[in-house]
Amino acid sequence: MLGFHGGLTGSELPRIRASDYPLLSPSELDLVRQQISTLYDHEAAFFNSIGFNPALLNESLERTKLASPSHIIEISVNGKLVQFPFDQQEQAQQLMRKLNAEHQSYNYHVISSSVSPGKFYFPNLVTMKRYGISGIKSYPYPESLQMLEIAQTRLSKKESLDLELVGDF
Repeated sequence: MLGFHGGLTGSELPRIRASDYPLLSPSELDLVRQQISTLYDHEAAFFNSIGFNPALLNESLERTKLASPSHIIEISVNGKLVQFPFDQQEQAQQLMRKLNAEHQSYNYHVISSSVSPGKFYFPNLVTMKRYGISGIKSYPYPESLQMLEIAQTRLSKKESLDLELVGDF
């Protein structure tokens, strides 16, 4: 099976707003912006070199996005992970102030996503060819939505994950 879950290219370079990353200093935010820009450029160059139209990734994003974006603050202390919903950023900052006062080492990051981590788009052969994918010798695409749902159930059980597969039906 071939599934698409997204990428940076396929649309404009993502805009990184300070309001989306309230725990980052201005210099950290600039570094993140620079890293994302570099990744975007490398990904675009790779796709161009193989003749792939990254607009398929935008199609995938549209089919797998959440109704509203999700933001989670994760703080790792001594191998333990503490998560705070974005609306509890004050509690996250309080914990970090406490850890700083106690001179404890910790790591944190904000996970921002507009796509579901368990939702995958499976384009059919016609769609893939339209976006420049070539050289496929065999692609046993599910013949119906019901068959895709059976594949979803099998994969979910095998990988112990909550998956949702989206196809071209």
